Parts: sequence; structure tokens; C-alpha cells
Amino acid sequence: MPNDHKLKTPLEPQGAFRWLHDRSSVRRRPSLRGVTDAAGIDRTSINALLPDNVWAIGALADPKLLEPHWDTLSPLQRGQAVAGLSEDGCSGPWIANHIGPCRFDAVSAAQAGCNAVLHRMAGLLSDVLSRSHDLEASVARFSTCGLRSGRFEEVTRQLSTRVIDLILEAALIARDTAAARLTLEHGADPNIPVWCLERSFSERHCALSHAIDTGANGIAGALIAAGASIQGTTFCTRNLPLFFAVSKGNRALAEALLEQGATFASSDPGGRRAKAIRRLRKTKPEWIQPCRDYFFGFGLEEVERVQEEVGKLVELVPIEQKQCFYDGHGQGGIWQTFLQACGSDVESIEFFEAHGLDTRLAAEELLSLSKSGCEEALAYVLNKQKATTPLEGEALLSAVLAALEEARRKD
Repeated sequence: MPNDHKLKTPLEPQGAFRWLHDRSSVRRRPSLRGVTDAAGIDRTSINALLPDNVWAIGALADPKLLEPHWDTLSPLQRGQAVAGLSEDGCSGPWIANHIGPCRFDAVSAAQAGCNAVLHRMAGLLSDVLSRSHDLEASVARFSTCGLRSGRFEEVTRQLSTRVIDLILEAALIARDTAAARLTLEHGADPNIPVWCLERSFSERHCALSHAIDTGANGIAGALIAAGASIQGTTFCTRNLPLFFAVSKGNRALAEALLEQGATFASSDPGGRRAKAIRRLRKTKPEWIQPCRDYFFGFGLEEVERVQEEVGKLVELVPIEQKQCFYDGHGQGGIWQTFLQACGSDVESIEFFEAHGLDTRLAAEELLSLSKSGCEEALAYVLNKQKATTPLEGEALLSAVLAALEEARRKD
């Protein structure tokens, strides 16, 4: 039998909707049996749980447990049961056959709506959106999977807790264009802050930059049509949507963003971000060497040698003077500038330069161009620099390549 003292207050529903920002947990889909087991809930205690803990019965992921009691539940209680069942994603057919009398409060709408997206149950999503009057209401986020720890409170309190926004965030995670459009039609904010907390990195996005970064171009178009900020939001880095369009090689989208008001103008003219990274590199904590690629792709010593050798030929600007963006990945991620994001595509560099791309060269960017092996792109950018030598053209390129080689020999 259940532990009665633990059930005097109904269990608080848990599930992926509580920690959408904790991406590893969303992918892992942790079982909620730990929650029900801790409260003494099992298949022999169903009668004792009705009606206050109907969500927990659903979380046991066995529709047969609910079947005998279904007609005794109110429409809202049925919605709560469906929300619990939706967590495992395997009860779609049963839900479809029993959805008729359901109504959803804010929490059950958030849970069932997010799971409908994550488990690709389009019919359930439509039903949730049409059967809930609480889409504008807020529901609590947890810090991370199943926890109310305050460790991440500074960031999580900046995230939206509106039901409809949570479902849009699930659509961004699932890259589900139809679901994203449906949530936008029901009032989701196209500028929601999106936090991606992974085991090896953490990224801040607006909805638009997240869609572009993940290659969800259909969602990006829907967000723009719904009024998403082309330049990004204060939660992330200004110009982040344009950065990812450039870095992903999506020239058409980058051009469209520029036409609609995106710019290459820095939102960080003092270089606070780059300065902070440079200070960290100079302190050389123990983890710096294994993570050297995190810092623009090259170690500090290598950058300083290039500044010394190549600086004799052309004027290199400090990386602090360039706008910097973080692109996370499984190995921790890397900081980049717009020029690095262009890669070795000379045509793109020329095109974006005409729209304001800063082609002044930092040592980190010079190393990236050299590493790409495209001498045409390197020559083009070098000819834009203020030379400290009479050399130009191919002679300047040869001298710079020789200086780079000399810098490497000193390693």
C-alpha cells in the first residue's frame, strides 16, 4: 500500500517539460518511476490514489490501470492522466481513443503538449492546444532533471515559463516545423530565450538563432514571419542569427537576414567577451591546455608567436576588436568571429564585406585562413590589411606564409 503521509499532498507532475533546457535529460528521457516509487505508488494502490494523483497513475505508463476508472474522472483529471501517459510516448493510440472528454489545465497542457511534439504525436498536440484555456499561464521550470536546485537559477529565471512558449521550445528541440507554426498561431513568443545545457557546453540562443544553428530552416522562416528579431535578443549575443547563417554556409538565409535589417555591427565594441577570454588564457588554469581549441581554435602561445612574426609584415588587430561568438559542440565548442565563420569562400567574404563585414585581421583569423589551405582567400584578406612592409600581392602572401612557418618552428 502507498505511504499515506507522502500522499496527503498530491505529487507535483514532473517530466521533460520541466527541464527542456537540460538537453541530455530530454534526450535520455529518464523514467518517472523514481517519483512514483518514492511515494509508494504501484499497480496495487490505484484506488487509494484517485482522484488527486491521477497524473501519477498515468506516469506508470500502463493505460490498462486507468481504463476501469476512466468514467469516474472529471475532464480535467482525464487531461492530467493523459499528461502522465504522454511522458513515455508509447500510449498514443490509447490516448487518441480517449481524448474526447479531456480538458487540460496549465501543467497538464505543458506536459502533454511538449511530449506530443517530442514524441511526434501531432494529433495530441492539436487536441491540447484546442482543449486548454491556460496556454498563457506559467508553469515552474526545474533547475535540471527532477531537481529544484538553485545552481542554474540565474539562467533559468530568464527563460519563459508560459505553456505555449514551452511547447514552442520543444518544437525547436525536435526541429518540428509544423508544431512550431501551430504554437506561433496560438500566441507563442517568436523571441523566446533558449538555453542549451549540455554535459560539455552551454549555449544561449534566441529562437531564431537556435533554428538556424540546428538547420531548421522551415522553423526559422516561420519565426521571421511571426516577427522574430532579426538581430537576436539580449539573452544571447546580438547578431547571433546572422553568425550561424554565415557559419553554416547558408548564404541565401544570410542575405535574407541582411536585407531585413541584420548587420555586422558589433554589440560589444569594447570587446568585453574577447578580453575576458584573453584574461582566462593568460591565467593558464590546468584545464586550458586540453581545451586550447576552445579559444578561437588555437593556443595562446601560437597566437603570440604569429603576432610577433607576421606583425612585422602586416598590421594585426587584437581579437578584442572583433565581435566573437560561441559555437558549442561535444568537445566543448569554439569561439569564432564572422571572418572565421566565412571560412575560405572568397566570394562570400567579398559579398559580406560589401555589407559591412570587418576584414581587419587578427592573428587567430590569420591562422584559421592558413589552416583552411585556401591561399586565394588568404591573399584577398591580406591585401586588405595595412602593410608594414613594401611587399604586396603574391610577394606579401609568400612572406606571410614564411612567417607563419617560422612561428610554427618555434613551437
